[in-house]
Amino acid sequence: REGRVRALGPVRGRLYVSSKRVAFRGRRLGAGPLNLSFHLRSVTRMERTAGAAGRLRLGSGLALTVERGDGNRDVATFYALLQFDRLFRLLEQQLAAHVPEVLAEVAGTSDHNARAQFDLDPGERALFDFACSYSSRRALWRGKLYVTTSRVAFAGTSVSQSTKLVLRLTDIDRIEAVRGRATAPNAIELRTTGGPSHLFVLFLRREAALEALTGVWREKLAEDLPEGEEAAAGDAAAADGETASDDSDEDTGGAAAP
Repeated sequence: REGRVRALGPVRGRLYVSSKRVAFRGRRLGAGPLNLSFHLRSVTRMERTAGAAGRLRLGSGLALTVERGDGNRDVATFYALLQFDRLFRLLEQQLAAHVPEVLAEVAGTSDHNARAQFDLDPGERALFDFACSYSSRRALWRGKLYVTTSRVAFAGTSVSQSTKLVLRLTDIDRIEAVRGRATAPNAIELRTTGGPSHLFVLFLRREAALEALTGVWREKLAEDLPEGEEAAAGDAAAADGETASDDSDEDTGGAAAP
């Protein structure tokens, strides 16, 4: 509860994120189980944090402020996440669908940088950005890939030249994880309807980028389809997003909640 602190020490367990809820299941040594569960719509704030328990360094953490039915607020903080960046991006994606106002502060930097590079439409905002390279026939351009509510945009440089690429989400036909060149194996390919394919490589967080891209893309396709066709489109998009990669360096991880 906000304003009250209980020193329970870290509780080892597992954090679950579904399309609607966040849940934690764990057990503290010498104590009973700890079970937490709350709807994403009740989250009023999300932020990165760091902490320690005595001499134990818990590393990067994730703090979620949750509003309860009685008007009070709880702060749930999770540390020692083995997939911290992936989880953070996943939560951003889910919160964007349920309570986008919560991301105003979290996505502020991405939105500011995107507006400095591109002319965003009224009401359009940047949700994510990922450091990567764009592989074209001319060169390998190093820069950032931005995912907005309407578009995918890239801005990068190569030697003394610069380039920009903008794709409407509705013009994208397929998104999949692929193997690029031997020197840049972790790639994402965007295929456009009736147009060329675009290859992005050298991601620092390829799996997180893939999840963000496919999630926002599916939502945009569902918005623009007539009622009754959304389910079929969702199934097709889900099939596109299930492409497995052999070079993923992420393992299933847990979390510790103090």
